[in-house]
Amino acid sequence: MVLTITPLVIANAGSDEQICQSPSVQSFVFASRTTPASAANSNGVFSWSAAPLASGTFVNSSDLNPVFNIAAGFSGSITFTLNANSSGSCAPGTNDFTLTVKPTPVVNPIADLVICSGATVPLISFSANTGGGETFNWANDNAGIGLGASGVGNIASFTASTYTGLSQLVANISVTATLNGCTGPSRLFRITINPEPVGLPVTATRCSDVLLGAGYTLNTNGTSVSAATYNIASITNLGGLTASAGAPAVGTGFAANVLVDDAWTNQTG
Repeated sequence: MVLTITPLVIANAGSDEQICQSPSVQSFVFASRTTPASAANSNGVFSWSAAPLASGTFVNSSDLNPVFNIAAGFSGSITFTLNANSSGSCAPGTNDFTLTVKPTPVVNPIADLVICSGATVPLISFSANTGGGETFNWANDNAGIGLGASGVGNIASFTASTYTGLSQLVANISVTATLNGCTGPSRLFRITINPEPVGLPVTATRCSDVLLGAGYTLNTNGTSVSAATYNIASITNLGGLTASAGAPAVGTGFAANVLVDDAWTNQTG
């Protein structure tokens, strides 16, 4: 009598791996792992299964090291089980490995800001759809607004640059979030600095009790934006001057012709 002992099939599904989530279908190549699958004493017939089923589909589940197309946007753990058939009547060898698809953080929308020249820009806080623990990196394409070229974390409150140009000063800020080694797409927002007008000095001589007239119409210097209104911060009556016409007063929001109907009496001589 001849007794033949068929060797046991030893299946090795290979090493566990971790990858980052993708918004589109991504192919995971089993052979690219640190340790690919192998099978000793097999007849070369293999089959793979994956759980959960919604995680994706195999390109060819009968290959020893197939390709698996991970469903777009999927994150979580996928258990892959290898069955390697015996060359005899013995049971197949089985083994599994786990692929962890780590969530890729996406920065939540950030509101654009429009700030006046020299004003305070408030704290700009970032968040992501992964709920916390992310590291945020940002880049600024226009340091002229008063903000550095790049940074990590939230953008602290800062003072916008004093800007007297003719058009708005715009900075595009791109922000990315990283979590557990996975970096998501850039999120863009803008900080716009509105320019400030520069007043034109007016110096002239008037006789006592004569209205200042149109020559005292307020204006800007011609190289800055036009002013919608004007502010009068102080009025100093020197040498005994007293107002005799109009209503000279400090305040804000005055029209350009606010001074033309004002007059002063010179009582010094």
